[in-house]
Amino acid sequence: MGHFFNDVAFALRSWRRSPGLILAAILAIGLGVAANTTIFSIVSAVLLDPLPYPDPGRIVVVWQDFRKISGREREFTSPGLFLEWQRRSGDALSAVAVVRGWAPSLTGVAEPERLRGAAVSGSYFEVLGATAAQGRLLNADDDRPGAATVVVISHGLWLRRFAGDPSIVGKPLQLDEEPVTVVGVTAPGLEPVLVDAEIWSATRIPPGAPVGMVVLQSIGRLRPDVTLALARERMSAMARQLVEAHVGEDGSGIFLEPLAESTTGPVRTPLLALMASVAFVLMIACVNVALLLMARAAARTREITLRASLGASRWRLVAQLLTETLLLAALGALAGLVITAATLDSILAIAPATVARLADVHINAAVLTFTAALTLITTLIGGLLPAVLASRTDLMGLLRDSGSDPGMSRLHRALVIVEVALAVVLLSGAGQMLRSLDKLQHVDLGFRAPGLVAATVGLPRARYQSEQSVRQFYESVLDRLGSTPDVAGAGIVSVLPLSGSDTDLSFRIEGRPLPATPAEEPTAWFRLVSNGYFKVMGMRIEQGRGFAETDRLDSPCVVLINRSLAERYWSGAAPLGARLFAMGQSCEVAGIVNDIHHRGPGTPPEPEMYFSMHQRPLRGQASIVVRAASTPQAAAAGLRAVIRSEDPALPPGTIRTLEDMLGRTLAQPRFISLMIGGFAGVAFVLALVGVHGLLSYGVARRSREIGIRVAIGASVSDVARLVAAGSAWTVGTGAVAGLAGAFLLSQTIESLLFGVEPGDPLTAVVVLLVVLVAGMLATIVPMRRAMRVDPNAALRIE
Repeated sequence: MGHFFNDVAFALRSWRRSPGLILAAILAIGLGVAANTTIFSIVSAVLLDPLPYPDPGRIVVVWQDFRKISGREREFTSPGLFLEWQRRSGDALSAVAVVRGWAPSLTGVAEPERLRGAAVSGSYFEVLGATAAQGRLLNADDDRPGAATVVVISHGLWLRRFAGDPSIVGKPLQLDEEPVTVVGVTAPGLEPVLVDAEIWSATRIPPGAPVGMVVLQSIGRLRPDVTLALARERMSAMARQLVEAHVGEDGSGIFLEPLAESTTGPVRTPLLALMASVAFVLMIACVNVALLLMARAAARTREITLRASLGASRWRLVAQLLTETLLLAALGALAGLVITAATLDSILAIAPATVARLADVHINAAVLTFTAALTLITTLIGGLLPAVLASRTDLMGLLRDSGSDPGMSRLHRALVIVEVALAVVLLSGAGQMLRSLDKLQHVDLGFRAPGLVAATVGLPRARYQSEQSVRQFYESVLDRLGSTPDVAGAGIVSVLPLSGSDTDLSFRIEGRPLPATPAEEPTAWFRLVSNGYFKVMGMRIEQGRGFAETDRLDSPCVVLINRSLAERYWSGAAPLGARLFAMGQSCEVAGIVNDIHHRGPGTPPEPEMYFSMHQRPLRGQASIVVRAASTPQAAAAGLRAVIRSEDPALPPGTIRTLEDMLGRTLAQPRFISLMIGGFAGVAFVLALVGVHGLLSYGVARRSREIGIRVAIGASVSDVARLVAAGSAWTVGTGAVAGLAGAFLLSQTIESLLFGVEPGDPLTAVVVLLVVLVAGMLATIVPMRRAMRVDPNAALRIE
């Protein structure tokens, strides 16, 4: 320890002779550590930390598996099939539960509010292992048909709307103007599963519920003595039994997925891509530190040689130099933590809201341990090689000659090539991500999002019991909006584009053979719309006609289909006039509507059909869409005022612009692109610093050679070409190697790209040109320094 403290004191004294180099090294390490620490803090909270439930590894999501019938691996289940799962899954699952979205309106209070809710089976909280802060949670008795209507509220809702009133348990609430009783409050920190909710009610599925209506998501808890593999085997056997009993659909199976994988699946690949990109930044920072330390060691050759001549062992010299590197790495890590603390909140602010558990991202013990590990890694990678090379002394040769070491120069150049190559790999990935984002932002959605404002409302059944009363409400709202100055047009739709919701149905094309099994029936997403909906959205009727005032309840049913549905089931033939049997009624295809990207620009259009809300039963929940005549803010205010004037007790719900909703669908690719682009920029700057340092080091070490060249007749331009040629060779070799590496690694980010092929040639060309130009710019200062070498002064050095 005495040697260690002596080495630390000596390092601090020696740093005063080259403060610029030391600060550059600390900054390089700090940037690399900050990038890694920031992303690791997100990865740790989202991917690595266990879910906040007892024994979370035993909680699974239970999906129907339709791959054998050309369907999806992860599909919802139906009420009837869930009842069968409850009865038959005991040898694999200790409990199984279902959940579906529910959006009740809190009424009977001064400020009505639309709540985020979920209807769940009685075993939902048992599967999670959740506990109550007040009262009790839902149980099997609450889930029986005919049981009293009770709810459980979240701890956050209890504090926000009821001021933490301890007497809330047993009190009645008005939800959708119907009385319910609060039986409990969840413990703080409970994370809802599958459906984001702050209030829960029981599903109360009746016996004999339908099997084919897939509207529920399911979770289960593995039995203590059952592994995931064994549970999958037993649930698959159960699925085959259900098919044989004519309960399940032919060819359907069951797929169990750990809850952690289901929760983090959509963000796992993007976060791992970010983690890989910051690892590249740290490697470049380590190479930069190694280059700086090698340059500093070259300047200290005589000092190290004298120490060796006075009896210092090679291990003692290495230990001294590693101590200096450790001190540099520790200060760089401290700077990195400061940078992380200053920027983490800003980075989280632009992160997609869909990423689970962002609220848990903090600089905690795991992050500090990770930073300490980075410090040691940086010390070993950045300092070990320079220390070993510097300690390898030729006493007589180095005491006699202060010339350059050709071997050291070649190694220095090789490290710069590696540095440039790593930066090019990162720049190529960032370039492909940015091009992909640009293509996403320019996708034709099939409707004009700018200027559209929407409000989703839910009509309470207590006052809107009949279909006629629901229809009259929406028709009256449309009439009022028609005379609102800030609204250019208004429409109604049952499922709003970009909302993340959808509803599908099976149908038959009349005149064609019946499908052999229900699984072979044609399917499509369906929407109920008002007559003016397509015009408000900016959609086109490509063939036939749209809905008209004559399409009423007492007139023949008509349906409009989109281009994708027509191409899938008519293969280029004219579908106009064909008849579809859907939802118990035969309807004529009256028109074809253009495709829209309902789920966002990154998801291709799917078959859709549209029914008139004047011909089909419209449920209480729908979205009112208006096109702004002036500004979206004014249109939103007008929409809110109309809803309140039509029904003062009705909460208008969240009023959103479709541009904001579109922005949320692009939030993840935008975040990933910006982050990788930012890290690539840092890596690029560090690489240019390495190029500049290499050339400056080379000019300083070769000043005698340059002086001799000038003395025997070399011109200034000859000296400039000498330096430029070295720079071009180094940067060009690194760029080519980096492009080769980028092409090999580009397959790993293919799932993150849209409209851009891995190894995109345009990106490669642009990156190559940028790197070569920037590399030559980094050559200017060393080149000017070489051109000003005085041959007399250079020859007098010895």
